[in-house]
Amino acid sequence: MAARHGFDFGGYRRSSLERRIRSRADALGIPDISAYLDYLRTRPAEATALLDTLFVHVTSFFRDPEVWTTLARLSLLALRCRARDGDAIRIWNPGCATGEETYTLLMVLEKVIGADAMRRGVRIIATDIDARAIAVANRGAYRADQLASVPPTLRDTYFRFSGSEYTFRSDLRDVVHFHTHDLVHSAPVPDVDLVICRNTLMYFDSDTRRRVLLGIHRAARPGGHIFVGRTESLLAHTDRFRPVDYAARIFERAPVSSGGIAG
Repeated sequence: MAARHGFDFGGYRRSSLERRIRSRADALGIPDISAYLDYLRTRPAEATALLDTLFVHVTSFFRDPEVWTTLARLSLLALRCRARDGDAIRIWNPGCATGEETYTLLMVLEKVIGADAMRRGVRIIATDIDARAIAVANRGAYRADQLASVPPTLRDTYFRFSGSEYTFRSDLRDVVHFHTHDLVHSAPVPDVDLVICRNTLMYFDSDTRRRVLLGIHRAARPGGHIFVGRTESLLAHTDRFRPVDYAARIFERAPVSSGGIAG
């Protein structure tokens, strides 16, 4: 499957993969994973259905709204003066899925630094391994039920309704660059001030998580922040990241010691 479809799940938690493969097997009435793998080998089209099961994108606008308020106060506010002076601000959002998190960031960031400063000096790179999810994110169009967690005033400010969908404003959408990227096997996006990587690290085994965090540390600029999910913690990696607000899971890139960081 890795050779045929370009995905290598070697660094993902085995228990999570097995649970999702078993779910797909159960949906087909296949009794066990071994029998399902035989089924998969003889039916190439089944790989697409399996990938849909493996790439279950659990995401929403303003997920954990209180932590976005903290991010605005502690991380985004610190970038405001630089952006207004025209300095380049780079933000990386790996594991962006279908874009709800990225567009949440855009709304929060615009409120903090203003649209003009954003258009002049901000670049957001949003990435995901799933090309189909990236296509949805790049389009920026969502059903009304998908915007249920967006306050009506923000919905009316940032989205344009047409037909049966709400599409995010094109002038601000141009700040974001969506593209496919394998967080495990590809080089990280370099020179970033903020990394928003929420509810992604938990899918990796411990060794892979360590390697991914090493790459993020190298990618972040001095003083850069990383924002992770509520069930994730970087306290086991204090040689690389120190907490800014642990409750909100905001960490700061720790300086590299003279001896460097062990890989």
